[in-house]
Amino acid sequence: MLIAGERRIRACKMPGWEEIPVIEKEVRDYEHQLRLEISENENRKEFTFSERMDYARRLEQIEICEKYCVGGYLLFGMDST
Repeated sequence: MLIAGERRIRACKMPGWEEIPVIEKEVRDYEHQLRLEISENENRKEFTFSERMDYARRLEQIEICEKYCVGGYLLFGMDST
């Protein structure tokens, strides 16, 4: 699965490269993947306000699910403390 570097791969394919150097990283879960994506994109450019809000929303959804989900299902009626 490609997490970062899509533009680099497309740029390398254009001149006909047959091999493209990569760095393989083990991704533990979706949150880890998202944080890697954020880190890579921060190095590339400044985020717009909407990009920052999207990443914050996605991270918040992960935190909510870690707190209230079991087996991928959201549990209702749980104490929020």
